[in-house]
Amino acid sequence: EGLRLPAGDLLIHAGDCMTETGQRGYVTRHKGEIQDVSQEGVDLFKFFAAWFGAQDFPHKVMIAGNHDLVLQGLGKARVQQMLDDSTIRGRCVYLEHEEVAKVWP
Repeated sequence: EGLRLPAGDLLIHAGDCMTETGQRGYVTRHKGEIQDVSQEGVDLFKFFAAWFGAQDFPHKVMIAGNHDLVLQGLGKARVQQMLDDSTIRGRCVYLEHEEVAKVWP
């Protein structure tokens, strides 16, 4: 919340926005697979999404890291929707096992 970034054209967050969430009980696993994400985990990501979406960059790219188990549990479509709902400046693209060549028209 206290991190202030100067305005720019492109902001890339390349992983671990929610460091070690898998170890803090935000996800429930069964046989190694994520089955559920707690409301606390959802709220924590919403907090990050609001910060990320408010940054003064017209183009934002977010990539989950190996500690972002909440995002994995939520799934790509829900994460993208939460980012869309929270983005008040510019546009945000969430990448999961994919690439993008251009994020703007």
